Amino acid sequence: MTTLQQLKKVSEKLSGYLSGLNVKNEGRHRISAALLHIADGHFQAIIILFEKKLYASAFALLRAQIETSLRGAWVLHCNDDVVVNEAVQKDKFPKLSEVIVLLEQLEGFKHGRLSKLLAPCKKALHSYTHGGSYQIASHLTPDSIEASFSDELVADAMSLAGLFGLFTAVNVALVVGNTTVADAIVQEIETMHGLL
Repeated sequence: MTTLQQLKKVSEKLSGYLSGLNVKNEGRHRISAALLHIADGHFQAIIILFEKKLYASAFALLRAQIETSLRGAWVLHCNDDVVVNEAVQKDKFPKLSEVIVLLEQLEGFKHGRLSKLLAPCKKALHSYTHGGSYQIASHLTPDSIEASFSDELVADAMSLAGLFGLFTAVNVALVVGNTTVADAIVQEIETMHGLL
């Protein structure tokens, strides 16, 4: 079960990787770094929201963190600058499901765990982000209208946020060409989550 303290430790590690980031002056790498930096900003905001017990907003931002992190990874690993530049210029990126399929064709992602991880929570992430039935149900108690997120649900959301914080860090390390750091983070993910 992930705690706020564990989430903060992941955040500190990610901030260390992002600090003073020198990126190749190539479009794809710079675009990936920008997306990963945005994903980190979402992650930092989620931590603050959890700390302040603003769970509805933390849950709403979780989907943005995940999608931006996955999009940053796709841009980095796409290896087709024309496709990436067209996506940026037209502001039309592949759908999340397409990004996952494309990533899972690559050597480091062939295990299919991204699909397995995100498939069961896709509907909930959408609902929490867009004020749907999951978000509404989390604010209805038998006697009042107030936030009523279970401890288990909050811990699961923190775990997912932390996992994608680390996923972002792996890709940041790859953007700057540091496979040693990327491998170390992957080992940490496997130890902490047993997912990637």
